Amino acid sequence: MKTRLAFFLLIVIVSSVDGQTLSLKFGPSFSKLTSKATPGACLVTGENTVVGFNAIANVDYLNFRYFNLNSGVGFVQGGGKEEIATYGSPYQINNILVKLNFLTINTSVKLKIPIKEIFEPYINVGPRVDYLLSYSHVSDLFNTNPDVNKILYGVLAGGGMIFKVKKIQFGIAFDYYLNLNKIVDHQEHDETVSVSTFTVNAIVGYEF
Repeated sequence: MKTRLAFFLLIVIVSSVDGQTLSLKFGPSFSKLTSKATPGACLVTGENTVVGFNAIANVDYLNFRYFNLNSGVGFVQGGGKEEIATYGSPYQINNILVKLNFLTINTSVKLKIPIKEIFEPYINVGPRVDYLLSYSHVSDLFNTNPDVNKILYGVLAGGGMIFKVKKIQFGIAFDYYLNLNKIVDHQEHDETVSVSTFTVNAIVGYEF
């Protein structure tokens, strides 16, 4: 339902403005979990980067020479590795791979500097909401914790370079997903897990 609503909103934007550009961003995502718990809990602090995948459909609208608005919807994979301490004999610490699959929706302001109408470096920043679709290979902290947040909100910030060939666009984009809340925030046991994600994407687009 949420996916259909997001695509419907994009269709409304595309059909109601002139001079828009439709594009697809896709590439690897680099993500890590930062987790901590009170002493004696089974979860210990650990930060390990894992590689996933992301693909975002975007539309540029309200285009001016030096800025425009951009909205996007798509899929981004985050995660990391949790270090789980196993008590007993012998004492062990195991790395557990965590993969988190999100539906992401964002709107940002894009500031750009056209160079001879061919190259267009830019930076962008704006609000973002992610919905947790599924997760895999996770510890008991995710499986049993009632305080797992299905919705993460924060800021999408980044930049890139666009190369234009008539109405066709190619480029590269670098984006950072800054979250303002944690995916797990179990205050009773002082257990928290936060996730951060960075993406490197190829861009293919068409300007109408």
